[in-house]
Amino acid sequence: MEKNINWQMKQHYEYLLKIFEKEEEQTSLFFHLYDKLPNTFSWFASYAKTDEEKSFVKICGVRAIKLYQHSLDLNYEKLKQYKETKDETDKDFMYLSIPLDKEGNPKKVDVLSIDFKNGNPIFEDDCTLFDVHRKMNNIYNNIKILSKWLNKKDTLQEMLEDALKLKEQGSLGTSGSPTTNYNMDGMSREQRDAQAWENYVIETGRYRVTNYDWELNELIKDLEECISFYKKAISIC
Repeated sequence: MEKNINWQMKQHYEYLLKIFEKEEEQTSLFFHLYDKLPNTFSWFASYAKTDEEKSFVKICGVRAIKLYQHSLDLNYEKLKQYKETKDETDKDFMYLSIPLDKEGNPKKVDVLSIDFKNGNPIFEDDCTLFDVHRKMNNIYNNIKILSKWLNKKDTLQEMLEDALKLKEQGSLGTSGSPTTNYNMDGMSREQRDAQAWENYVIETGRYRVTNYDWELNELIKDLEECISFYKKAISIC
């Protein structure tokens, strides 16, 4: 049937096929799949115009649903393993994506369908996905910003303990406000360009001054939210 689809669909179908074939061969965590499949599928589906093309999108949608379900089942299995081992240093554990019900509690459900507009999975009972990947990225980014005081640890609990100890020490203040520098004698062309850009950013008020206390509070909030999520999540296994 793919022979009868338009060239735009064919182009995106090639990308989609690569995801299908690669992900079906390995046991990726859900967030890996969720990071790639929705956007590719939505572009592919958006170019379907004829009934035959729309029918082909539905066929591919069935394959996507099965892949989402398989990956989600692997996440549940990982949770079950964690419940037995209590190995919080397992990096996979920190990236498990589990659906939440309307009250925000983790729930073991199946993938019912796929949203053909955005390529996202549709879960039972109107559940939504807890985006662990985004939370973990936020956590690691905040630790980078606070690297003068904090280092990345093996577990979320260790990171939280360090962050809370740092908060007890009082205000961390803000990053210093930079000053312009118009003396570019002896600079290379690249250095002058960089300095000219920094001067422009400062002059136009676009330079971002980091509030370290705010970053620390955000880090603590995300860590507490993830830890709470996992404690609830293992109860569904």
